Amino acid sequence: NHAKVNNIPFTITLDYIISIAVDECPILKIPLSWCVQGKTITDNSPTIDRINPKLGYIPGNVAWISNRANRIKNDGTAEEHLAIYNFISQCATEKSQINP
Repeated sequence: NHAKVNNIPFTITLDYIISIAVDECPILKIPLSWCVQGKTITDNSPTIDRINPKLGYIPGNVAWISNRANRIKNDGTAEEHLAIYNFISQCATEKSQINP
């Protein structure tokens, strides 16, 4: 529905998305919870994600990742994520120098 409403290409099939299912989030390395009772969405809930958002939901451009990774990734660019990493890394280094 999201793809249709936003005019995003969608050519993957149910068989395809089942065939690429994984047990672990490839980004955060946490287990994916495929069988959760009810409609509770957790950090471990699997989500289908476009690797390159411009290409849409097409074979080779989607992956199962955790809901947590998807929220973190959201719409940031690689450069923005690198800037966040650099900031956090620098803060950790400075903290370790203050409290050896």
